[in-house]
Amino acid sequence: MEIRQTPSPEVTGAISTGMPSWMVPPGIIPRADILDTGEQIVYLVDLAGVDPDKLVLEVSPTEIAINGPLSENFPRGTLLYAERPRGAYTRLLSLPPQADPERVSADLTNGVLVIRFAKKGRPEA
Repeated sequence: MEIRQTPSPEVTGAISTGMPSWMVPPGIIPRADILDTGEQIVYLVDLAGVDPDKLVLEVSPTEIAINGPLSENFPRGTLLYAERPRGAYTRLLSLPPQADPERVSADLTNGVLVIRFAKKGRPEA
């Protein structure tokens, strides 16, 4: 997983492409929860089927962008029925003002991305 710091609050689903967001094909929008634990701001994002090595997070002072392609490791054959999403997860989430964008960590386990931001003015936990 790669975490990039970016000075621009213009982080979009067009992660690092330089394209305006309206020109970017839509992605799969993952479900997310945001928690304030008192010590940290914690994001929980459902990313089932994403390879952690291909997951990219871009953090600006006001937003975090998440981009992760779904694995396409499945048997070849004629598709008879399709419900599962294909493509890539893409999500742009705002950072609350108390989150420190410079002190961030992330872990993807069992299809759930956990992103932890230290709170401004608090020592690292």
